[in-house]
Amino acid sequence: MRRLALFTLIFSVSIAFSAEVLIPHLTAENASWSSVIQVDNYSEEDQNFTLTLFRDGLEVHLGVYQVPALSQTLLNLSELEPLGVCGHIEYESNLLQFRLSYESQNGGGLAEFALTESAATIQSFRFSDFSPSIEWKGIAIGNLEDQTAHATLFALGDQGILGSTLVDVGPMTRIRGVHSNYFPNLAFAAVKSFVLVSDLPVSGVAISGDFSSSKLLFTQSSELPIFPSMDQESYLGDWVGSWQSTEDPEAKGDASLQILRQEGSTFSGLLNVLGTDCGDVLGLPVSGSIVDGVFDFNISLTCGIFPVDILFSDGVVNESTLSGNYEQTVNGEFYDRGTFELTRVVQKHFSEPYSHAPNRR
Repeated sequence: MRRLALFTLIFSVSIAFSAEVLIPHLTAENASWSSVIQVDNYSEEDQNFTLTLFRDGLEVHLGVYQVPALSQTLLNLSELEPLGVCGHIEYESNLLQFRLSYESQNGGGLAEFALTESAATIQSFRFSDFSPSIEWKGIAIGNLEDQTAHATLFALGDQGILGSTLVDVGPMTRIRGVHSNYFPNLAFAAVKSFVLVSDLPVSGVAISGDFSSSKLLFTQSSELPIFPSMDQESYLGDWVGSWQSTEDPEAKGDASLQILRQEGSTFSGLLNVLGTDCGDVLGLPVSGSIVDGVFDFNISLTCGIFPVDILFSDGVVNESTLSGNYEQTVNGEFYDRGTFELTRVVQKHFSEPYSHAPNRR
């Protein structure tokens, strides 16, 4: 027994500690900002860590760095590798601790948080509205998996879910944007938080501040065990496409549907129909139902002095495309019928739309 106990002790000591922390967002080559990694070593021995940075799926930096015993090492990543937008750190001592810090060179704002290994398929991004100093809200989402993460981003406010949009985050990269990049039709003050539901674990930060970037708030996204919208498929967001008359082959045009609310089997939103006999009709309130995945909805308008009603029916979603039929009456009499097809808009990787505060490059 003593020999076995000794063997167990030796074996357990020989197993090396190994861990990593994730870097979901870096300010990269923007000269108005700097991103700094701070590493504290609480061991009585020098310790090493490996830093790897990525951009758009490519490894742009790989280096091994040493932290002296009971000391600290600083790495200005904006100078070390300005192309890096996300990454991770691997290390073998649990006495190393890592922080990521941001500094605005123009406004002087500072922010930092501890780096963790946190990544999850359901993440919350929380904003603060307690101060009038907060003038913009944004998020950054980092995907450190080797496949594209397909996700739905939900905007939440005082009235529950305000909208949703599809987001793709490429492998080994990150996307970012202020709230209006994702939800251009939602008011700034209405958005209280975002929730991201993804097919792969991701990490990120919620970012907000004033326009001068003298005041900044950075909060890591937090894992949620479940999100209520997962109980039913969400169709919230923007759908764009066209309509085609089957009565008159020359009658056709573009169309777009924005689904703003979805509760149970009912939904509402706004519809734009272009190229009609009444011209372009925009911002029409639309309401309808989704029963067993089949859409039925209608709109009403006035063309000249005549009331017009259009019923859209038998709408079925195949992957990300909604297609069905419509029938139009004018002054209560049949006027036209045809088909419609709308494809859900997917937000791709943003091409650096903002640094942190918008228009502050």
